[in-house]
Amino acid sequence: MQILVPCENEYLRCKVTQKAPYRLEKHQTMNPALERELCALLYEGEILTFRACEERRKDLVKRHDFSTYACFRAVDELNEGEINLENMKAFMIKAGHYPTEEEVVGIVRRLDTNGDSSICYAEFSEAIKPQEFSLTNLYIVPPKSI
Repeated sequence: MQILVPCENEYLRCKVTQKAPYRLEKHQTMNPALERELCALLYEGEILTFRACEERRKDLVKRHDFSTYACFRAVDELNEGEINLENMKAFMIKAGHYPTEEEVVGIVRRLDTNGDSSICYAEFSEAIKPQEFSLTNLYIVPPKSI
């Protein structure tokens, strides 16, 4: 549900979640147009975004002047030991991007894995390092026994 309806938009979330559901039997399918839209949302919104971010992560760590700690400190300019909404927004504005409050909240929520509304160094470094898996190797075939 979080992928489809962001929780920052209470009106839209209520409208969608309070809509009367209808049941599909095993032999029934969704409306084909709705299936295409859902597939496009998942593919374009999730898979393509993941791939683009992964490429940027790989390019970033290849740089000779890259340091995870220096990147964290660039955002945590006041050296508070965490990145919150205010210093995330200030960093983005300083870099020439002017995000809305919803966008800043979305960024922090995506990187904040422990739910305390701020990003610690461990969460930050985990978020910017390249992933060690890909979408294609999620299914591992066990080796054959001899």
